[in-house]
Amino acid sequence: MDDIFMDESKWYTLDNTAKLYPIITSAKSSYVFRIAVKLKQDVIPSVLQQAVTDCKSRFPTFYVKLRKGLFWYYYEANEKTPMIKPESSYICQAIDSHNNNGYLFTFFHYQNRISLEIFHGICDGRGALEFLKTVVYHYFELLGFQVESENLVLTLDQEPTSVEIEDSYLKNFSLTGRKLDKMVRAYHTSGTRFPQEGLGVINGKVRTEQLRKLVKENKATISQYMVALLTHSIIQTGDIKRLCNMPVNICVPIDMRGYYHSKTLRNFFLFFRTSILCKEYKPSFEEILTKIKNQFSSELDRERLQKNLNLNVSLGKSTATKCCPLIIKWALIRLGHIIGSGIMTSTMSNLGNVVLPSSMNGLLENFEMNFDVADQYTHNLGIISCNGITTIGFTRCVYETELEKTFFSYLTDQGLEVEIQSNFWEGVV
Repeated sequence: MDDIFMDESKWYTLDNTAKLYPIITSAKSSYVFRIAVKLKQDVIPSVLQQAVTDCKSRFPTFYVKLRKGLFWYYYEANEKTPMIKPESSYICQAIDSHNNNGYLFTFFHYQNRISLEIFHGICDGRGALEFLKTVVYHYFELLGFQVESENLVLTLDQEPTSVEIEDSYLKNFSLTGRKLDKMVRAYHTSGTRFPQEGLGVINGKVRTEQLRKLVKENKATISQYMVALLTHSIIQTGDIKRLCNMPVNICVPIDMRGYYHSKTLRNFFLFFRTSILCKEYKPSFEEILTKIKNQFSSELDRERLQKNLNLNVSLGKSTATKCCPLIIKWALIRLGHIIGSGIMTSTMSNLGNVVLPSSMNGLLENFEMNFDVADQYTHNLGIISCNGITTIGFTRCVYETELEKTFFSYLTDQGLEVEIQSNFWEGVV
């Protein structure tokens, strides 16, 4: 608790990963992601507002405002009312805290959809999902539905616990570490960027049972299969000359809670990257999948993960880093981020299957996840499953949609039924 609270629960240090996000955020890289849920009925805004307001004491590290200190940013408890807004056609935009009552999250509503957009400095996808589940659960309570948590949802009659707000990076840090991996510039997809800010969204919805059957036939997991198919689609639609010299590197965030039995609601994930180099020919999907599975197996070794965690934490724990003023940290971290972002082609994040109380399942349809596209990339991919539906969500900052067409066409060729939904952003700019 001492590493989290600075002054009687009113001031909070940022977790080990969150410290970076206020520094690397820009107008073109918001580090805001969205998790949305579709209900069976249209949203009642006044009830949603009450539900969001009521959850304040349950999630103390979410209802905060960002402050700048001498050495790091920090969070201060926010006493203002959180805002809900009608959904805009712009998604995952940088949050203007001055016009958001100081908060770094916003709940949006559109017809039967509730969307949570949240700054990555507050939490990761798993923490945001638990927050959204609680708000929606309480929303149903306020409407008079008889819902039971079944210990699958955090409820307002529970007090926030120390394990929910701990910095699990610091808790699980040890002195052994590993060297930084060699940085090799990755292949970057290209396209005609939208002339103004905004993201195109194409979501493909498939039956989870069909998808699981397909990946099982290939002796893979959903994450392995999706990374391989994303890599395959990039290669099929890419420039073979550049692909022979630069690998397709997919960044894969890994939820570390299961490895360390953590229940934190803050950030607790690590990245690894898969890498495929064409070497003068475009490999088949099967060749790519075999290599991807081997890379997953190697990277998800517990000892290797521990060394990665130690490396990430040790950089922030060094005396030189601690004593370095924020203005100097800002310049160094921004430079390192620019260099590091060149080694990634795209990101694939899979939040897995959302398990809800049986009393909630009949009240909602499914979940969606989309996230910001950083400045040097054109596409990202987010995956989430619930109620037998897996939503595969592409976000992009370019007009061209050949990558998505290639990706989803491959799935339909394998016998999957895919329902495509889009915000048709290319038609409104």
